[in-house]
Amino acid sequence: MYVISPWSKGGWVNSQVFDHTSVGQFLERRFAITIPGISPWHRAVCGDLLSTFDFVSPNDPAVPSFPDTHGSLALAEQAMKRPKPMAPANPEQLFQETGSRLSRALPYVLHIDAAVQDGGIALNFRNQGSAGAVFHVYDKRHLDRIPRRYTVEAGHELKDHWGADSDGHYDLWVVGPGGFMRGFAGNVSLADLNVELTYRPQQRKIVFHLHNSNQAARRLSLASQVYGPQTIRVIDVAPGADATFEWDVATSGNWYDLTLNAESGFMRRFAGRIETGKDGISDTAMGAG
Repeated sequence: MYVISPWSKGGWVNSQVFDHTSVGQFLERRFAITIPGISPWHRAVCGDLLSTFDFVSPNDPAVPSFPDTHGSLALAEQAMKRPKPMAPANPEQLFQETGSRLSRALPYVLHIDAAVQDGGIALNFRNQGSAGAVFHVYDKRHLDRIPRRYTVEAGHELKDHWGADSDGHYDLWVVGPGGFMRGFAGNVSLADLNVELTYRPQQRKIVFHLHNSNQAARRLSLASQVYGPQTIRVIDVAPGADATFEWDVATSGNWYDLTLNAESGFMRRFAGRIETGKDGISDTAMGAG
């Protein structure tokens, strides 16, 4: 949707989840009324549009001049006499424009922890933000199956379990709001390597926490192939030891897309944007692929 207002000027982008009930929630906030038809689920997940406005420091207090409309009636009459436009036989394919825009801060602080359990993989969805979030989980080894969807209220967490295939492999792809994405692939035979991710928003850094419960050392490669600098780093984790690794996202507008790989097809992919509570920019890689 487009928000047109003196308090929304500047071509800002807002990636918070909104829907048709958001307009009603905005009216509730403005006029102190209650619309009983808005469900608790919509109130938990969908915003009230207030984050699309800047009432504290408007982008530009000056009102722009309006265009000259002299002769517009004659131009309209000429346009009505022109041939009716016809749709092309071969429409141009849709495409995403490149570049980024100013972007409003979002209420999402989301995590997913994965662990091999009971012959499969368990995911723990954690929502540390101030708005509810819906996660969509796709089994990439069985794309014919309906994806599982989970709503996690702000300040809550939820767990579920996926069984591995007969060969022990699994490959899950999870997407959420605000560009959040996670990928988990591997074999249940490799159950001694765990990876967790935490944020340091004020330092604009991601921290990887690695634990190796095996009696042999593990070597992982951390690849950044979307946001610069594009690089691959090697991380060694000693037997029965923990290791931490930081990644700075300041140069990419707080956006990240990082993949950890190890032997036996072990893969963990983390993508999204760190929220600092301040406005930022939209995805700098949008349309680049």
